[in-house]
Amino acid sequence: MANKLFQPDLDRAVHSGCFGLDLFGDFALRAPDGALVRGLSRKARGLIAYLAITRECVSRDELATLLWGDREVEQARASLRQACYELRHALPVTTPLLLAVGRDEIALDRQQVVTDIASMAAVSDDPCGLAEALDPARRLLLRDLTTLSPAFDDWLRIERVRLSDVRRVLAIAAAREASESRRWADARQIATALLSNDPTDADAAKIAMR
Repeated sequence: MANKLFQPDLDRAVHSGCFGLDLFGDFALRAPDGALVRGLSRKARGLIAYLAITRECVSRDELATLLWGDREVEQARASLRQACYELRHALPVTTPLLLAVGRDEIALDRQQVVTDIASMAAVSDDPCGLAEALDPARRLLLRDLTTLSPAFDDWLRIERVRLSDVRRVLAIAAAREASESRRWADARQIATALLSNDPTDADAAKIAMR
């Protein structure tokens, strides 16, 4: 069953001419026509993911240090330029540019991208999909980009905790709404998924006992 809360709205991406970006689980970038963008190195994928999650312009020096901190400054900057070049040439020629590349800063063009993280703000009416989304083994943020670089790994650990907290807040709200609507089975299913992650979650335990 599709997970409406944590999957990117790919239909909206296609119909609006946007890229679709999966960040939960393995990284995946889809062109506006739905085709998977292939051939990106792990560092190029990490660059896109970082820009998508930070949602702001980032200095070239910060990005170079984040992803190529083990290299000399000029070599790290050259590697960043190569990653931008790699992304530009991996995209179909008819699609818009994904990165806004300035002299000193780089940003992801958020008008051109629909991400699964942005979709977390939606309200789910799919308790099965919500319970699946709470499974950290299946919905780990950027599962295939671990050990990219020490600095990136540190940032990724922090983001995994932060987004896990966001998912918990949304799940508790959905479970409470289901309970107040007397959809007891749905409420218990979500609460059980929360308790499987954290048996000490008092809010989930209270909902599960109703």
